[in-house]
Amino acid sequence: MADQGTITAEFHNALVRSIAAVSDEEGVGIYDLIKILIFEMNQEISCGYVDFGPSPVFNWLQLLRDKKYSHPFILQSHQKEVRGRKKDLFKKCLLQMTTHMVKGDWNDVSWFEFLVYLLFIQSNTHHFLPSPEKQDWAAAPAWLCRNSEVFLDFFYKSKDGFHPLKQWTRPFDKPLGHLGFIQESEEPTERAWYWVDRFEKEKKDLLMFRNWAGYNQGMEKRETTGWFARISKDRDGDIFPYGAVINQLRDHYGLERISGEYDLGIQETNRVAYAKEKELEAEIQKLKEDILVGVQEKSEEEEKRVDPTDGKAYTKRDFVEVYGGTAEWDAAGNNVGQAWNLALASVGLHLLIRYLSRK
Repeated sequence: MADQGTITAEFHNALVRSIAAVSDEEGVGIYDLIKILIFEMNQEISCGYVDFGPSPVFNWLQLLRDKKYSHPFILQSHQKEVRGRKKDLFKKCLLQMTTHMVKGDWNDVSWFEFLVYLLFIQSNTHHFLPSPEKQDWAAAPAWLCRNSEVFLDFFYKSKDGFHPLKQWTRPFDKPLGHLGFIQESEEPTERAWYWVDRFEKEKKDLLMFRNWAGYNQGMEKRETTGWFARISKDRDGDIFPYGAVINQLRDHYGLERISGEYDLGIQETNRVAYAKEKELEAEIQKLKEDILVGVQEKSEEEEKRVDPTDGKAYTKRDFVEVYGGTAEWDAAGNNVGQAWNLALASVGLHLLIRYLSRK
């Protein structure tokens, strides 16, 4: 029996069947629909309150079915023109899932768990089985999403075998077995057991986003069943949550965060850089004050200034006795100002070096 809050076989089957059904009914590509689901969940988690991400998805669906306010499925009037179609598909897909499951089958799966599972499904749409021509696969990175029949044959029920590392293993070598495999069968059998088991073992690795592209060296030894496809000028790639949402997910699963400088994208980066700049300014100001205190303490004693004629320091009385006035004393004071400026320049250079060394 699955632990509370984890993806179940019933959940997996309901999800892939609903995606296929809505794709056929609405005329939307399966790959695009998966990305819409990820996009909408990302938006809701990003804008939602702190406890939203860990809350059970079914609780919000129940409110929607009871015709009560359920904010993950509602758009404000100014958002409808831009996101209306996406939100409708998102809502329809999740409601479709309720037709395949009773409440207990949802197993209190949270929005966090659901979003990561969609990333897992997305990462596994790039396998090319049966292997098409290379140029065809390159033109369509989500080959298994080309129609609902192929999609369901791979994720729901099939009699074909599947080994995730076979395509990256030389013909006469045996593929590594650490990612498991599905054996061929005489009759179509459900495959949820494999996908749910792999997800539970891989989801933390998946959130580290180590596997990219699918044609890199070392893919035959990778730690996740699927991989992520980059976008290019010739084709769309996978969609990912915001950096701040990824950090929420990593916190939830006990993983190391993305660098804090990138939590909220460019704005967060600028804010951190600004904070470091202010910190540097504060250090410079403190050193200036320390130097000024030292100068003032020195001036409390009998002040001396350097006579440029012999390079020695004398009191004001000494200057007056030798020169008969204060003009030379005052001129020697400008040298103190120059020394002060040189000291401050030295302080600034020292702090700049410290700042650059941190980066």
